Parts: sequence; structure tokens; C-alpha cells
Amino acid sequence: MQDAVISEWHEFFAAAETSSAALAGLLFVGLALHLDAVGADAEHRHGSRMTLASLASFLIVSQLAIIPRQTLRSLGWEIAALMVAFGVAFVISLGRVANERGKISRPLMIRAACALLLTAGGAFGGLNLVAGREDGLQWVAFTIIGGFAFAAFNSWALLIGIAGAREK
Repeated sequence: MQDAVISEWHEFFAAAETSSAALAGLLFVGLALHLDAVGADAEHRHGSRMTLASLASFLIVSQLAIIPRQTLRSLGWEIAALMVAFGVAFVISLGRVANERGKISRPLMIRAACALLLTAGGAFGGLNLVAGREDGLQWVAFTIIGGFAFAAFNSWALLIGIAGAREK
């Protein structure tokens, strides 16, 4: 039964895996082209680090989901652990911004709240899978879909921030 449930999601996770890898590669190239501006600002470093990490986490989740004979329970533990690790890394990175700047800008706080809500949704989905609830896969899918949109918005905000810093 579990193999059948996960296999129904194979196409979604295969597409998410490919999309995550492609978007992470594009972001990596963009960051490399503007490395001096990214390195000069704590908020830019945070945005770069966490957007790249979010795409990497979607890639990892998608790879885990298409492992043959993966059970819902083991997949759930893996996803929940990954989401918790990402959330901790995110909060640590945000703390570095606060330490360096002395404060966190309102737009960054809003983006941080959205990112942590998405992370919580992914962890919730993972825990639902651990409990044997198949709808956990939907929570994980919504997290990935929302995360793609959020990564695109974050990438745009980062580019605008870099362009604004260069004008000063």
C-alpha cells in the first residue's frame, strides 16, 4: 500500500527534483556574478545562503521521495529532520544578520516569517507521514510549491537589493 501511495507522487517529486537543481544552479551562477556585493552585506549573504539552502532542501526531499521501497514512515522522519535542520540554520543565519547590523529590517522579518511557516508546513507533513497519514505528502508538496514561489521572490528581492547597493 505504501509503495503505491509514494509511487503516485513519483512524477511530482521527479519534476521537483529537476526544477530544484536547475533553479539552484541558476541562483549559484547569479550569486557568483555578484559575489562582491553579496559578500559585502549581511542581509544579502543571508538571503543568498537561505534561498540556495531552500532549493537544496527541496532537491533532497524530492530525491528521498523517489528512493525505491521507501516507506511513508521513514520518508516522514527524513523530511521532518531536514525541515528542523533547515529551520535551525535559518534562525542562526538571521541571528548573524541581527548581530552584524544591530537590527533586522521589516522586509527581511516578513520574508523570515514566511520561510519559517513554509518550513513548519514541511515538518508537519513529515510528521503526518510518520503517523501513517498519506495527506502528509500533500503538505510536503505544498511546501515545495510554495517554496519555489518564495525562492523566486527572494531571488528577485536579492537582485533588487544588490542593484540598490551598487547605486549608493
